[in-house]
Amino acid sequence: MTRLFRFLDLFLPASLRNNPTDLMRGYIIVGMILSNILVSLFVLVELLYFLNLEHNTHIGVSLDLLCLVGYLVALLLLRRTESYFLSATFLITTLACVIVLGIQITGGYLESPISQLALQLPVTAFLLLGLCPGIFWLAITLIFCIACYVSAILNVGYVQLLQNQGLVETM
Repeated sequence: MTRLFRFLDLFLPASLRNNPTDLMRGYIIVGMILSNILVSLFVLVELLYFLNLEHNTHIGVSLDLLCLVGYLVALLLLRRTESYFLSATFLITTLACVIVLGIQITGGYLESPISQLALQLPVTAFLLLGLCPGIFWLAITLIFCIACYVSAILNVGYVQLLQNQGLVETM
């Protein structure tokens, strides 16, 4: 366990390493960012070499690269600005963009198998940022879900790009 913490210390700014009250929060965000980077890299390899999406491969790769760039920027923000709040907010914003785009290209709010991932936003915000920002992201998520539901009822703005290729399974 000590080796893991020493590894995570490499990515933490000195202000978080030297403050015992912020140290655990720093470990959590760095661990989350690094695990997301690793998952994005594995997904990228899977998209390029194992999944046969034919002409839709670029959609999956683009979405995955958006994730990867967002996670790397969040890590750089943490190191360069030493602002835990800024890095965590950017990480949650990246997740929000990816979830919105994912729902958009997999059939919309009513048909997408990933609509429930929107719940990840306020949960992550409460974990990383605390009560007030968590409530803010809960409100953003609620507004997003209502807007998506209304647009789905009105049949506005959704496309199904990946289901025909067998990547998305209905629940």
